[in-house]
Amino acid sequence: MFRLHLASACVRRSVYSGPGNRDLVLDQLKVCFSEDQVFEVVGRNKAKLAVNHVGCAVGMLWQFQKEKPQLLRTVGAVKSHPQFLTLRVLAENKISLMDDCLLVDMLYDVLRLNVEPHDSLVQHLVSEASVRLDSFPLSSLSKFAICLNDQQLQLSPLMGRITDILSRKLSTINDARILTVLMISVSPMVSPRLRDRLLDRADHLLDSMDPVKYNNPRRVVQFLRNIRFGRRPLLEKCNRILLRSVPRMDAENLSIIMGLYQSLQFNNCEFRLAAKQRLTELIDSSTDPAAFTKLFVALCPMASAEIREWLESTALLLADEFNPQQALILAEGLEEIQCRNLNLINKIASIIQKNLRVYKSMETLLEHTMATLQRMTAQVSWSSVPDLAHLLTKTNHLCAPLLDRIATVTLKDIDKIHPSATYATLLPFAVLNYDSPTADELFDVCIEHLKPHIRSFDPHMLVLLAYALVVADCFPEEVFREIFNVDFLAKLDAHLETMPDLLNMRIRLRLMEVNRAVCLECPEYQVPWFHARYCQQLQKKGSFSSSLVQKQIHKILAEVLGGADRARASVLTPYFYTIDFECVLDRYNRPVAYSEPNSLQITDGGKVQWRAEPTETVMNELPPGAQRVAVDFLDSKAFCKNSRHMKGETGMRKRHLEIMGYRVVQIPHYEWNSMELSTQDAWVGYLKKKIFTEVSSS
Repeated sequence: MFRLHLASACVRRSVYSGPGNRDLVLDQLKVCFSEDQVFEVVGRNKAKLAVNHVGCAVGMLWQFQKEKPQLLRTVGAVKSHPQFLTLRVLAENKISLMDDCLLVDMLYDVLRLNVEPHDSLVQHLVSEASVRLDSFPLSSLSKFAICLNDQQLQLSPLMGRITDILSRKLSTINDARILTVLMISVSPMVSPRLRDRLLDRADHLLDSMDPVKYNNPRRVVQFLRNIRFGRRPLLEKCNRILLRSVPRMDAENLSIIMGLYQSLQFNNCEFRLAAKQRLTELIDSSTDPAAFTKLFVALCPMASAEIREWLESTALLLADEFNPQQALILAEGLEEIQCRNLNLINKIASIIQKNLRVYKSMETLLEHTMATLQRMTAQVSWSSVPDLAHLLTKTNHLCAPLLDRIATVTLKDIDKIHPSATYATLLPFAVLNYDSPTADELFDVCIEHLKPHIRSFDPHMLVLLAYALVVADCFPEEVFREIFNVDFLAKLDAHLETMPDLLNMRIRLRLMEVNRAVCLECPEYQVPWFHARYCQQLQKKGSFSSSLVQKQIHKILAEVLGGADRARASVLTPYFYTIDFECVLDRYNRPVAYSEPNSLQITDGGKVQWRAEPTETVMNELPPGAQRVAVDFLDSKAFCKNSRHMKGETGMRKRHLEIMGYRVVQIPHYEWNSMELSTQDAWVGYLKKKIFTEVSSS
């Protein structure tokens, strides 16, 4: 079927004047079934090749590649073939003879055959297209817009002209594919007025389109995601069409759609269940590393224990075939599902270790990206705020100029930002513990902006928003009154039952942490602590272990305090915080021995074991004037990636321990592992200063 379509396309490009004027070269091209045959025809007929022959040959080369699985494509071999160079030279010399459709098709095809954007052929094709742009049929206009996107020219003057043409001709577009492709391409440049017109037109065309063509509603969803605009009725219409197409989708498309839904904070139980069933059906056919990686990442977070075990076992069998990028994707997937398969974790870790040079360049890439973004700070607009905020949160990168710009733009254009986007906007300020007068004002303005819409939030998103607020030490009463009532909690329970297990667990954990924070920091709200049993269950399921550093600190701490009976390891506090080490100092700053043994002990193997089943700890009374000291070792996760700035969650933990009566001593990893602390005496002196000098001065 593909070759019939391709042959007809070649015929349409030829000039046919009857039996006496048969195009013999075109006839030879039409019967080719491989790239080598095309190159053979080109080699035999160099002097005879007309513009339509060149277009047909290049188009066939790309189509032959397109119909192959990704792993079997040989684009590099095609590009390096001597006859492909012949075609490129001929194409460049015949650009002025190409009609509009052939011109755009040629550009599209050579870009997909990995001809670089800076190549003279591509440059001349783009230049000629810019001259003819206003005369392009809409189908060619949409294809040319894709080509500009391929060359990272989304914000170019040419894309601006395409946006203008789209605006003028919008009412004449009756093809959903043409419209949705153009919508994706021009999304960075649309005004609010054009945005609404595009969405209205798309809404109309979706009613009359063939429901089999699910890429059209997928592109509408992608457009909504690009512009961070949640038009719920249209989103639900797209979801209904996509839902009917799930049985025909592959793992990559399902993964893309679920990612778009997550970005839009659109949670649809029916789609998720259908996607889970379809992904399960694809297990047997996803046998190569590329297909399996996509399946693993999409299915594993919502798979049953049995299927997850099978996925992990298969990943272990395929591990040696994964390339560096696939290994990294799998590592992120294993982290997301909190995998405990040590054989698989070690295997993937070894692949990553072997390819550190590759990943080092990607770190370098992050540094360059941040440097570029800082140079472009003035260009950050309200539409790009959620994406930029998400990037800073995801990378744990503290960049004060960018955060200040996010705050300034959001304060200026708060009315243009959808209430659901306030979570993504505030999150980096909370997670990265960034505090400034502008940041303080940002929280106040965003909270006022979302208050009228609190009940329109999906329950799990409101919990996540509340968690970001408590991390930032922000407690708007309206938000917490909404969450801590029986109706909301019942709605949340029903909502969570439809969600993947890992997301379900994450939301329940966040709800517990919000409950704990409100009880400790806002007792006047009179919210009860109702997570004691939940925390006890977590303690029973959890497996505690201490690092070598913690074991080392434990031994040195016993020496500093004058005996092992003067320090406790892994102490469980009220509200279920676990402290690395606890000691008590009397009014004279002297260590006090414990009368009972530690409820948690670190074994020689580094395991932390309970003496008995954990229950909520009740603090014993202290001698008059005595104080409890919590000693916490802070590893690299407690700090922003690019600095020694402590993150918000660690700061919140410190606040809560102090509310419970502790003096908190924090031991940053970069201090404990520094060159200055490389001897036993140095470590002893460091801990003495931390515990006795700093605590007494506080």
